[in-house]
Formats: sequence, C-alpha cells, structure tokens
Amino acid sequence: MKQQNNKGSALMQVLVLGALISTIVVVLLKFSVTRMANMVQTKTLIGSNTAVQDCLTLLNEEETRRIESGILPYFADNTQYSCSFEGYDVTITRGNTVYATIVNGLNIDVTAN
Repeated sequence: MKQQNNKGSALMQVLVLGALISTIVVVLLKFSVTRMANMVQTKTLIGSNTAVQDCLTLLNEEETRRIESGILPYFADNTQYSCSFEGYDVTITRGNTVYATIVNGLNIDVTAN
C-alpha cells in the first residue's frame, strides 16, 4: 500500500512534541514559583524571629538596669515595650490577648514595615 499524502504526520509530530515540552516547562515553572514563595516565607519568619529575640534582649537589659538601680520593673510603670529592627516592629505587652503569641506571660506582636 502506497501513501499518497503524509504532510499531516509532520504537523502531528510537531504538535505532540510542543505539547510535551510545554507540559514540562509548566511543571518546572510551578516548582520554581513554589520554591521562591517558600524561600520568601522562610526569610520573613527568620527575620521576625531575630527581631523578637533582639527586642527581648533589650527588654531584659532594661529590666536588669532597673533592678540594679532599685527602680520598679518595666511593666509596673508601662503597659508595653516597643522596638524596631530590620523592617519589623515588635510590641511586647504584659497580659493575655487572643491575637498575640504568649511567652512567659508576655504578648508579642510582630508587624513588618
């Protein structure tokens, strides 16, 4: 049997290969975007944790200075302690609120600048 017209077979090969390559590219792009979003989220989490640790260190130094000077603890006079580090604002208050992370009776709120 002799084929008379095989022009369509080349077109089908191009279409199938194009679909296969585009599927691979879409999967790789989705992986790349997900990875980038996870990296940004991790960077934000590490930055906020560092800011909280730095603020708690400053609060501890303030409390130590007050105790050594014979002054009442910080939260006896003030209701909150605020500080800013590397694009983050940290507010520490004494007491219980629903929206804050509670650490040793302190509420810690972190917002990004």
